[in-house]
Amino acid sequence: GFVHNTFLNKKIYRINSGVGRIRSIYFPSEILKLNASQRKSVLKALFAKDLCLLQGPPGTGKTTVIAELIWQHIRQNQTTRLLVTSETNLAVDNALEKLMNVKNANPELAKYITLIKPIRFGKASKFEEEGKKYSIERIEKWLEEEYMKEVEYENEQLGSADELEEDAIEDNPNINAIQQW
Repeated sequence: GFVHNTFLNKKIYRINSGVGRIRSIYFPSEILKLNASQRKSVLKALFAKDLCLLQGPPGTGKTTVIAELIWQHIRQNQTTRLLVTSETNLAVDNALEKLMNVKNANPELAKYITLIKPIRFGKASKFEEEGKKYSIERIEKWLEEEYMKEVEYENEQLGSADELEEDAIEDNPNINAIQQW
């Protein structure tokens, strides 16, 4: 295909040089349902020494491969931080949506989707709807709402405790006698 940076094609990892190592790898824990070509692309990318480029016409599953690559990196190291970037906001949003959509996931691994904590940076006004739920602004708003719920709950508990204390004092004749003395 066409390469925008003419120097890039001199630096690209030769994908066929890693194939011998890949054939013997057992790959049981894919979270998405991959076809053979997608699985091969994921494996080649995982075993690339420096860089692996993924290209293909629309509808060939590039977004699925990207989502699976994110999962594989997180599965191998749960503290991994990954940066997913693209020329378009929609591509990043689609990859996140594909990854976080549990109904498309391998049922045995879907419960582990909570290991993935996406945060979407950028101008929220330019996000597609899929990406807005991962924006830092929306996460901050959610945390603030959760914090306020916790504060309200604690206040209710303190109010209940104060009422119980007042009731106990009023109902206890010994305390009343001491207060009157």
